[in-house]
Amino acid sequence: MIYKITPLNIVSIIAILVAIYGAVKPGDMGFGLLALVYYLPAGLLGLALDYLMQKKLENFKVTVAVELILLSFIYFGYLWTKRTKDLIVNEDRKSEYIVFIYGVENAEKLPFRSYYLYYTLNVPENGIFLTSTKLNRDFPFTQVYERTNVEEQGKREKVPVAKMKTGLLNCDDLQFEYEVWKIDESGSITFSSHEADSLQTELENYICAYIKKIS
Repeated sequence: MIYKITPLNIVSIIAILVAIYGAVKPGDMGFGLLALVYYLPAGLLGLALDYLMQKKLENFKVTVAVELILLSFIYFGYLWTKRTKDLIVNEDRKSEYIVFIYGVENAEKLPFRSYYLYYTLNVPENGIFLTSTKLNRDFPFTQVYERTNVEEQGKREKVPVAKMKTGLLNCDDLQFEYEVWKIDESGSITFSSHEADSLQTELENYICAYIKKIS
């Protein structure tokens, strides 16, 4: 068998080189060592897998095709883990919180399909979204943008936010999962457990009033 250059061994070698570079120059915070931990084993595994495929698959074109399919699955699998919802707030917003309350009967579903990698929502003035979608179906990452000029719909700037809490809201015998993000209003994002508990009480009153209204 003549060992040939393939997509998989090229990617594997690059991963190993990145791992070596991270070990040599880990940086002030030592993040380069993470590359050594993750990329080195992945690169070595890729080379071993490539060798086995070249040995077992006699047709080189088939080997390349299989490796391209494999790399495509890995790439799109990575993108899938990074699915993000983009939330758009107005410059003159009234609330410093963004709240998602999940599993609310008769509320709208979040605007995404199973194959989406991101979706966009405009944040209402009170900052609260009610949705029938379950929390475990929503996307794992959140980014918030500020529309700096309402007339220029495409112009927006990223806004720093921090996830404040994930928990349960109780309304009689009903429970609703919820998540809260706090928007940076003063150059830093700080909050206390008292603030989080007070907000939870307000949200419970809000969702109970909503349930009574639609019942």
